[in-house]
Amino acid sequence: MRLLAAILVAPLMGLVILSAACGGDDDDDGGGAAPTVAATAAPTVLNVATLDNSYSPATGSVRAGQKVTVNVKNDGQRPHSFTIDGVVDTGRLDAGMSKTVEFTPSSAGSLAFYCTIHTAAVMSGTLTVSASAAAEPGGGVELALAP
Repeated sequence: MRLLAAILVAPLMGLVILSAACGGDDDDDGGGAAPTVAATAAPTVLNVATLDNSYSPATGSVRAGQKVTVNVKNDGQRPHSFTIDGVVDTGRLDAGMSKTVEFTPSSAGSLAFYCTIHTAAVMSGTLTVSASAAAEPGGGVELALAP
């Protein structure tokens, strides 16, 4: 039994030693360069007011891959919402109420937001999502949507 174990273990040990000796990064130039770390985009804060039958502002821009925080305040007299289908929804906001929603757009394009109470035909706006960019130094970015 010991002889059988020695016969099986010896070749396995050789493979382990050979693997360790041959392993490593074939692309290593020996320069000792640190690995590249992808930068994270700074978050964007959007402040949006709902008015009676409109948003102020009604358009804006964000970047793909960047966390977006939308602070929504109902400055109108009637209830409103801020909704991007399948992304975020404040739910009903009565006059004077506020709510914050967050999301991270994954690709460039256009996101329509609207009031579910008054429908998109009456009360809507657009966020333009541009291609992602490297994070900018200095932390977060606060933007107001363009009027």
